[in-house]
Amino acid sequence: MEPIRLRSLATEFGGACRGAEVTVTGVAIDSRRVSPGDLFIALAGERVDGHDHIDAAARAGAVAALVTRYTESALPQWRVDSPHQILIELACRARSASGARVLGVTGSNGKTTVKEMVATILARCGTTRSTRGNLNNELGVPLTLCRIEPDDDFAVVEMGCGKPGDIGLLASWARPQIGIVTNAGPAHLSGFGSVAAVADCKGELFEELPAGGCAVINADDPHASTWEQKAAHCHIQRFSLDGKPAEVTGIERDDGGLDIRFDDTTLTVELPLPGRHNRANALAAAAAARAAGADSGAIAAGLAAVSTMTGRLQPRAGVHAIELVDDSYNANPASLTAALETLTATAAPVWLVLGDMAELGDEASRRHRQAGESARELGVERLFAIGELSAHAVEGFGAGGEWFASRAALIDAVTAAAAPGVCVLVKGSRSAAMEAVAAALTAGGPGEGRPCS
Repeated sequence: MEPIRLRSLATEFGGACRGAEVTVTGVAIDSRRVSPGDLFIALAGERVDGHDHIDAAARAGAVAALVTRYTESALPQWRVDSPHQILIELACRARSASGARVLGVTGSNGKTTVKEMVATILARCGTTRSTRGNLNNELGVPLTLCRIEPDDDFAVVEMGCGKPGDIGLLASWARPQIGIVTNAGPAHLSGFGSVAAVADCKGELFEELPAGGCAVINADDPHASTWEQKAAHCHIQRFSLDGKPAEVTGIERDDGGLDIRFDDTTLTVELPLPGRHNRANALAAAAAARAAGADSGAIAAGLAAVSTMTGRLQPRAGVHAIELVDDSYNANPASLTAALETLTATAAPVWLVLGDMAELGDEASRRHRQAGESARELGVERLFAIGELSAHAVEGFGAGGEWFASRAALIDAVTAAAAPGVCVLVKGSRSAAMEAVAAALTAGGPGEGRPCS
């Protein structure tokens, strides 16, 4: 965001100021992530009240705090009725002040990976901002927009949803010219009730695109026609790994590489991320980057440079020489299947260490049982599970499946059974805290070796 005086902001958006005049150059909502020059936004949540951390923010370099009530801190303070609403206003202000080409990314699976792929490509074409991690909600998207500078060339904004209307709202703030929907699957069903409703929400991104914008659509997804209708006012770039009619298609090579075919050229890409789902992600990223003006060289180089993200099919050296794959960042049935398909494509014995998959609503028990059945069908040899819902996965898996009442008991059992060469996938939703299991099964930190594919 452009540097601006605190009292100028108060004049523009309302509220009152106390303390010395200062210049604000950024925003933060977490005192542990403050940068010098930031306005610390003191949000009050169910468990944490930002007003209690204003002094910590000041020590980290914050120049002022946005508050609903003045505190005894010596830090200059701007008092308003709704700090969250002011965060949104600041985000929209920063977005309007920039000439950056904005790309919005959403989908049930792969949106963070596609965001990273697109940003890595576009960084070779100009100054590029992108969502940090997966800060993709009603707080994360404004924080991303506030980081956009007036002279940036590109911004890649990830958007997530938990209920109908979420994507439309986030997109109304970001105002992307290019929108990418990776897919729709059984995620957040507690807020939607059906995959069709999930797909409809994802398609809100296309409805918010301007006339003449570009919609990047997965032609292999069953809901592609729905999205095409929502994007009828836009240019459409379809991508397909399954041979469907599309402007961008992929051919999987025998050596594990990917050939990407546009209308007039074919790119040979050495993709460092394993799995067929990541090849589809690469097609989505290539289509979006091409729509943003990236040339073939930037696309190929960017995709080749994408690195494995923490907790996403991340290979580690495991205890007793197991090949540990940490995919603990999050989980839903579709992402679990994609990970297992990637790993069971090899001759290595594959074990699954599974925690509960959250937000599946009334479908939760059935989806977990299906996950166990699918793991068995794909050739997984053993299943170690924790969590009330994952007990259904053990039932579906049958012989070789075990359920544990505590994380410690699960870790002990996997460690005792571990043998060299076994590939162990750790997977679960954020609420299951499976990253702790992955850490306990790691020997010597993240491995530098190959993933199990």
